[in-house]
Amino acid sequence: MMDRYEQVLRYYMERMDSSLEQLGVAICLTKLERYPEARGFYGLAIHSALGDGLWLTMSQPDQLVCTFVLAGQPSLRSRILRQVEGYKLDPRGDSLVAYGAYAVLGLATGNDSDAQAYVQRLLAKPGARLPLAMGKVIEATIQRSQSGFDTALDTLLLAHRGMAKFGALRETPEGFLCLPAMSLAKIALQRGLSVDVISEYLSKGYLRHLLAG
Repeated sequence: MMDRYEQVLRYYMERMDSSLEQLGVAICLTKLERYPEARGFYGLAIHSALGDGLWLTMSQPDQLVCTFVLAGQPSLRSRILRQVEGYKLDPRGDSLVAYGAYAVLGLATGNDSDAQAYVQRLLAKPGARLPLAMGKVIEATIQRSQSGFDTALDTLLLAHRGMAKFGALRETPEGFLCLPAMSLAKIALQRGLSVDVISEYLSKGYLRHLLAG
C-alpha cells in the first residue's frame, strides 16, 4: 500500500497548483509517516485555500476547516472564522456538510455552544450516516464522554470507509484519511480524552507529532 501512496504523492507533487493538490500531498505524506513534511503541506494548503477560494467553488467548507485544524496554525483563526461566517450567508451554506464544518470549527475555537447548535441539526438527520456520526463525536467531546466518543469515532471511521471503498472518495487522497475524524480526534486529545480506536483512516502518529508542537 505504501507504493500506492508514493505513486499518488508523485502525481500531486508534479502539479501543486491549488490548495486541493497541496492537501493531497499532505495526506499522502501523512500515510507515509513523513509527519514534519505533512504538517508543512497542511500549512501550505490552508494558506492557499484562504487565497484561492477553491473550497468555496466546490462547496467544501469541511475541507477548509479540517485543513485548518490539521495545519496547527491557530494564528489563522480569525481569517478562517471570517470566511466561514461569510459562507453561512450563501445558500450553499445551509447543508449537512456545512453544519458539520461549523460544528467542528466551533469546537476547535472553543465555542461549544455554537458547536452544539449545529450538532442538533446533524442529529436531526439520522439517515445521513457520516454527518450523524460527526454530530455524536462532537457531542461526546463536549460532554467529555470517553465511551460515547469511542463509539461515535468508530462509527465515523466506518462511514468514511464505505465512502473510500465504494463511494465519492474512492481513488482520491481524501479517501486515504478521514479528515473529520483526524480533526475531531485532535480536539478530543487536547481536551483530555484518549483516542483508542484503530483504523487505517486515522493517523495517531501525525496527531502525536502535531500535538507535540
